[in-house]
Amino acid sequence: MTLRTLFAALLFACAALAAAPASAYVGALCADEPKTMPEKIIASCDDVITGNRVYGHYGAWVPSAYYFRGRANERLGRNEQALRDYLTAIKADNSYVDAYQAFGVLEEKLGHEGEAMSMLDTLVQAHPGDYRILNGVCWARATLGRQLDVAVSDCEAALNVMPDDVDTLDSLCLVRYRKAEYGNAIAACNAALQRNAALPNSLYVRGLAELRAGLADAGNADIAKAKAIRAGIADTYAAWGVTP
Repeated sequence: MTLRTLFAALLFACAALAAAPASAYVGALCADEPKTMPEKIIASCDDVITGNRVYGHYGAWVPSAYYFRGRANERLGRNEQALRDYLTAIKADNSYVDAYQAFGVLEEKLGHEGEAMSMLDTLVQAHPGDYRILNGVCWARATLGRQLDVAVSDCEAALNVMPDDVDTLDSLCLVRYRKAEYGNAIAACNAALQRNAALPNSLYVRGLAELRAGLADAGNADIAKAKAIRAGIADTYAAWGVTP
């Protein structure tokens, strides 16, 4: 899976405190946070974008600022502005998996069928052999629950470049589960957890796969461990249509 969205909000806050006066929390609210009013997110992201344009600060955070502003604009129904923000994020960082996915999904909502998968294909073609991109695209297809055979190929291609990469094994764990290959899902989750025993995604999905395989005690134990590490993990997966 991609770690960009999971950690960007924290990194924004840390960067803001390091680069700005103590009284100014520039960019601290610039994140894809559903509990924050989208207007506040937009204003915070604007601070990052303006600070870079006027003063040259926060340059590394500009792609994420456009992406997060796009997410907030989409929540407000400002779809054309959201699309422009996503494209600007991609222009600033043409390896930004989340921005490609968000642009494609929104285009599909607006009636352009197949755009999400097309955007992910374009990203892979633009970065041949990049295992991070292959893993990110594998994860994106898995969370969307689409083109799962292609997702397996993406993950396997990533592992051919970087064998035993824990993030890719974590992604493959979900892909196998969504394909209803519960034994293979458990095996992929086990491989990821052998390298990092505290991966909440692999723990959660292994638990789901174990439940489907009739291993109720083991499944419930893994799900409980995952929730202890990340309290909202069940809600995250439920939003993707993945439930016990």
